[in-house]
Amino acid sequence: MFGTVVVVNGPESHSGMNALFSLVAPRSRDGKFFADVKISGSHAQSLAAIKKGAADVASVDCLTYELLLRHQPRAIDGTRALGLTYTAPAPPYVTRANVSTDTVARMKNAMLATFSDPSTSNAREILLLANIEISSAEVYHRITTEFLHGLRAV
Repeated sequence: MFGTVVVVNGPESHSGMNALFSLVAPRSRDGKFFADVKISGSHAQSLAAIKKGAADVASVDCLTYELLLRHQPRAIDGTRALGLTYTAPAPPYVTRANVSTDTVARMKNAMLATFSDPSTSNAREILLLANIEISSAEVYHRITTEFLHGLRAV
């Protein structure tokens, strides 16, 4: 991929930019790996840029790619997966910081109940949501560690 044109979702996107950049950073030369970096705004728009020939490579979340394959296959026609970055946790469900502990507990219980409710199995299957895990922010530390490790290797 060295010297190619990359299209990314945006600088805030882990799966649409940071994961890829941390992977290629150790292989950059003089702080540069790609010939040009374009911003698309979304995984689907990054794929569209690839299909149009406006870019050579993009980092697309595997869940998004699979959902498009199943439900909008034309969105990925003419593209193919090249490889994978490291495994990272799925994006978290979040709420305001000032929400009461009681409300947070009720929200977590509602999510757990929804994922265990047999009547939601079809919707969860369509959305590729097999399970939910209640965890702390610490599980996301790996994202920061992997990203910074790749950038330090430059």
